[in-house]
Amino acid sequence: MKCAVLNCHTDYKVKASECSLFSFPVNPVLRKEWIQFCRQNKDYNFSTAYICMEHFVREDFENIVQFEMGFAKKRILKREAVPSIYKPSDANPERSQRVQRRRNKEIVDELLRQSEESTSHEGGICS
Repeated sequence: MKCAVLNCHTDYKVKASECSLFSFPVNPVLRKEWIQFCRQNKDYNFSTAYICMEHFVREDFENIVQFEMGFAKKRILKREAVPSIYKPSDANPERSQRVQRRRNKEIVDELLRQSEESTSHEGGICS
């Protein structure tokens, strides 16, 4: 089994204790939200598909604390849970690095601009 989310690399080779897989809900409204989240083409077969736990927030699980403490054998997803964590950077690490460099440059540029503004304001004040 492989996670149905586009570009997710979780598959059947991962141990169940490390990463749980969840089948799509029967509720048509929730099912539609899950399908949209996957970003797959229309030909994808969702009838036997799964989504891994990596796409859910901690609060989406009923028994996460019990599981982590060893009191539960498997993670239980809440009925109304909708996947919300999508990591497009997983698909292309080079793109992720470029995006991070661009963000860093923007931060540095902003700090330099702020520094120049504060320096110019200080220079105009006479003591």
